[in-house]
Amino acid sequence: MGAAGRRGRIPFQGSSGPGRAARRRRAAAPRPAQPGCAGRARSGGTREDPGARPRVRRRSLSQRGGQERSPGRRAGVREQPRRGARRRARLARPAGRGGARVAARARCGHHRPLSAAAVAAHRRLARLRRRGCHFGSDAAACAVRGGVPVTPAASPRAKPLAGLRVIDLTRLLPGPMASLQLADLGADVIKIEDRGAGDSARTLGARGGETAPLFRLLNRNKRALRLDLKKAAGAGVLLRLAHDADVLIESFRPGVMDRLGLGYAVLAAENPRLVYCAISGYGARGAWAQRAGHDINYLGLAGVLDQIGAAGGPPVVPNFQIADLLGGAAAAVSGILAAALDARSSGRGRFVDVSMTDAVLSQAVFALCGLLARGTSPPRGGDTLSGGVPCYGVYETADGRYLAVGALERKFWSRLCEALGRPDLEAFHLEGGERGAFARAELAAVFRAHPLAHWTSLLEGVDCCVTPVLKIEEAMREAHFRERGTVFEADGMLQLGPPFRLSDFEFDASRAAPAAGADSDAVLGEAGYEPEEIAHLREIEVI
Repeated sequence: MGAAGRRGRIPFQGSSGPGRAARRRRAAAPRPAQPGCAGRARSGGTREDPGARPRVRRRSLSQRGGQERSPGRRAGVREQPRRGARRRARLARPAGRGGARVAARARCGHHRPLSAAAVAAHRRLARLRRRGCHFGSDAAACAVRGGVPVTPAASPRAKPLAGLRVIDLTRLLPGPMASLQLADLGADVIKIEDRGAGDSARTLGARGGETAPLFRLLNRNKRALRLDLKKAAGAGVLLRLAHDADVLIESFRPGVMDRLGLGYAVLAAENPRLVYCAISGYGARGAWAQRAGHDINYLGLAGVLDQIGAAGGPPVVPNFQIADLLGGAAAAVSGILAAALDARSSGRGRFVDVSMTDAVLSQAVFALCGLLARGTSPPRGGDTLSGGVPCYGVYETADGRYLAVGALERKFWSRLCEALGRPDLEAFHLEGGERGAFARAELAAVFRAHPLAHWTSLLEGVDCCVTPVLKIEEAMREAHFRERGTVFEADGMLQLGPPFRLSDFEFDASRAAPAAGADSDAVLGEAGYEPEEIAHLREIEVI
């Protein structure tokens, strides 16, 4: 039984065996067109169908014993059916443009005849497409409401990343956030911690002997294994696990894995399909590669921290780990999935080098636009999107709360000025300099006259891009987020769901964050270790 069978998991589609390109090459030899398939052959031949009926070679006249053709019949052309037969064929053919193709495939000698259920599904698909539903291969299963596809409430489809096995060696925030998104999509993520303190996120801000909320938020839907990689036996275990894995993520300083004898070259030799993702502050190569750092350092070196803050004031440290999350979640997940998709067809993995500083700098689009336009960086708090114009900024209310005004478009600004009873401010829409400062002061005085509740009530029905600045506890109570599943309760606490919604996919947090090494026996057993071998590894303090 293969490795996948031992583990009892579905292999990630296409992760082994010939890829799509190889199958196309095998099917490259052109075949003669068959009746009912006219105009359907692709250039370079058609893909072979393992379940197709065998081809029937037409016998020559001599092979048929001199039998002559029927009058009016040419070689390779069907006899014209009688009038009644043509009428019956028309009645039996599925409706719609898709139905014609279905009937043609059914007549063709290279396709299986379709069942009545399949024909009905094609009819529904054709009807939905005519009504504006273009939902890929799921169009036949979706309802249409005003031309917008609506996902069914329940779906039998597997999770998008089911069968993808991920080894997670990361700690704290960046790497665990990346592997969390993969786990939430169905990947089998095995979190590996050392036998000492393990991931420090377990105790960061924890009360008493409880596991910290940070660890519980970032490590749901994962399994856990403790492993001492500094021991030869521990390194051997990781090699064995990597042999059957699709992805490995680590966040050590560049060079650490090589010194352990577990660098990319070694693991790729063990498993050429492996996607190896290394997340670090400054990347695997470059003058800063060996520097230590945290989110604030990455923001500072990328020129982004300088842009955050009010005009005339110092840079402001955001309470949001921009570099950690752009690097750990966005950049790493994008690179991993791109490399994993390529490995499906090529059979070869890749080294994914993620720099959190690069991740921040690569997104500094508007700051760069200001530099290109003026030859110097925009002043802090003085650009269009940093509070330098009256229509885009934060204004205080009478009770010390704040409103976020984002009326960048003229129509929104006009509606806001009208609702406030200040049509005279409409001319100052995108003004900077002294005129902009005057308009901002006037608008600030208007908002300071009443509390937040007054303004939210007044502007509730006005389409002008003005919203309250909520506190985090208020955001967690918002019905909108609860309805979409962005905020939910699991493991006895509030949790945050995935940042996207997929059709035919119901997210669930079925597995709480594991205790350290909770799944060691199961994971090693799936890798082929016998119970006595696992006991020995525990005895010598490898697991």
